[in-house]
Amino acid sequence: MGLLNFIKRLVFLSQNIPQQTAYVFKGKEVSYRELYQKVRKFAYGLKKQGFKEGDRLVLFTWNNPYFLITYYAAIFLGMIVTPINPRYTAREVLRIVSHSEAKALITDGNLLRELLPFMSKSKQGLTIIYHSSQETIQNLLNNTHSLKSFNQLMEENPVSLQPVNVEQDQPAVMLYTSGTTGEPKGAILTYKNLYHGAKDHTDFLAVNKNDRILVTLPLNHVFGMTVSLNGPIYRGATLLLVEKFSPKKVFAIAKKHQATIFAGVPTMYNYLMQADLPIEEKQKSFQHLRFALSGGATLPLSLLSNFESTFKVPVLEGYGLTEAAPVTFNQNRLKRRKGSIGLGLPNLRLRVTTNKGEDVPPGEVGELCIKGPVVMKEYFKNGEETRAVLKDGWLRTGDIAKIDTDGFVYIVDRSKDVIIVKGHNVYPSEVEEVLYQHPAISEVTVIGKKINSIEETVVAFVVLKKGYRTTDEELLEFTQKYLATYKCPSSIVFLEELPKNVTGKIDKNRLRKDYIQHR
Repeated sequence: MGLLNFIKRLVFLSQNIPQQTAYVFKGKEVSYRELYQKVRKFAYGLKKQGFKEGDRLVLFTWNNPYFLITYYAAIFLGMIVTPINPRYTAREVLRIVSHSEAKALITDGNLLRELLPFMSKSKQGLTIIYHSSQETIQNLLNNTHSLKSFNQLMEENPVSLQPVNVEQDQPAVMLYTSGTTGEPKGAILTYKNLYHGAKDHTDFLAVNKNDRILVTLPLNHVFGMTVSLNGPIYRGATLLLVEKFSPKKVFAIAKKHQATIFAGVPTMYNYLMQADLPIEEKQKSFQHLRFALSGGATLPLSLLSNFESTFKVPVLEGYGLTEAAPVTFNQNRLKRRKGSIGLGLPNLRLRVTTNKGEDVPPGEVGELCIKGPVVMKEYFKNGEETRAVLKDGWLRTGDIAKIDTDGFVYIVDRSKDVIIVKGHNVYPSEVEEVLYQHPAISEVTVIGKKINSIEETVVAFVVLKKGYRTTDEELLEFTQKYLATYKCPSSIVFLEELPKNVTGKIDKNRLRKDYIQHR
């Protein structure tokens, strides 16, 4: 049991389908035999540097082979991996390095150049391992740090190195939350968590070794790590690595390698639909897709329908969070409901409760709670927050949801995003869904503006499609056709683009800070 089965699985795949392509990166194909050899070799390099079971390693790089090799090499040794977003600032990186008590930082040479001026602030004695096409970098570190190149650690043969035996409840990965509800927290995921996260959803969706997955999601995020890395690797599928998301790159790689699965967040779907390419070229690029997966945020129904009608492929929405993923998926075109995030995956129990922890009847709204083998162990060094969200094995997600009589789950909104207007709850997603139906709108998000301690008004932030014009009066009148008066925006702010956080989600905190708090 446990993620160690991934290493055993790599051994199995390298011996039984050695020539099967494990990943493609910048046109180069690498087989499962080669991948396992690289993983074992780098694990040996880490061991030679003195790293051992339980040591923590921060992985700070883009979607590339270095990520894959490091991730599985650390698991090979029983280390704890902390992948973080390469778009983080030096301050954010150093905070996580410090909080996680990391002994190693593995990063891209170009990213390291940006970190070096700040590294003197870190006194914990890191080993920094960098990779880049140019294997030269000026040593600007203080004497408390050790600097190595990735290639240096790959120089020696691993001889008889064997993977470490671990217990299923041991920590394997520590992921930091995006911080939308405050300071980021380190969610500890065990070998058991990641094993079930990979196996159960690929069983449910029938992912197999013939699939070729477009890896556009950042692998440092739980969605990408589970759906675009662990799951496909467990099944012996092929990863089509996209280092940084670009619609033109995605279409080009999909066409060349006949991609069968695309997984992305709603903003990616929006960018793909609006990419400046002939529609026939887009359709030809995606002609081999079996299905597409969406998560990370609610996918507007209008965008879902447009994507499906354009590419003749089902979009299956799912749900998960850093502390537990995946949790639900729509299974296929016949067993899905538009607007729903699908059914609970095997081995999971779901319930919707009141703020007192009491179950609500089917179809009624409450907080979604989860119990099962994908639920995290705890927050690192944060017992108070752990106790606040975990009780008797049940994880309180903070998401407002409802479950119908057939078990399909619908996310209504984040509990913290609910807007109180004249004593009524207004769910931003409902207002956003209406505005997305207006032909001029490309992107929209809705937040609340406080007018006193208990009252708020609804504010909509919109981005218009190229060549389209409209007014706030027209949009307000449009919403009044579909929504109760108290749900309609009191004001609309037009922007050139909506701010996004490092995971690609619309950054509502930034909007609150820049447009709400100071007006």
